[in-house]
Amino acid sequence: MDIQLAFTAPQRFNGDDITELPLTADRLTVDGPTLRAFRKNEQIAETPLSSLSEITFPTRRDLTRIRETSPNAFRPWTKAADTELLTLRRNGADTPTLSTHFGRGRNAVLQRLDKLGALTP
Repeated sequence: MDIQLAFTAPQRFNGDDITELPLTADRLTVDGPTLRAFRKNEQIAETPLSSLSEITFPTRRDLTRIRETSPNAFRPWTKAADTELLTLRRNGADTPTLSTHFGRGRNAVLQRLDKLGALTP
């Protein structure tokens, strides 16, 4: 999971003063006054709880951010779009071109082509 630690005052970390620390950890523990973060059973961070102002868990799929590059991400496909997708593919359009044209990510285009039976093994 992605975790963002924000500190009440700058903290020394790897020789730098930081006020925020992004982490990827699979476990957090609180032992008395101390927060510890672990990844694959190895401790990767430790800080006093009193030094923290906030702990957030940013989502991996921030839709606003995703739609900056793929405006139609996670929107349903229409029959008209399916027809156009198949026509463009038959006419030789590659996946990056289709992705840009439909405002969707590469994997979304490939999954739709697969669902429509237009991917060759």
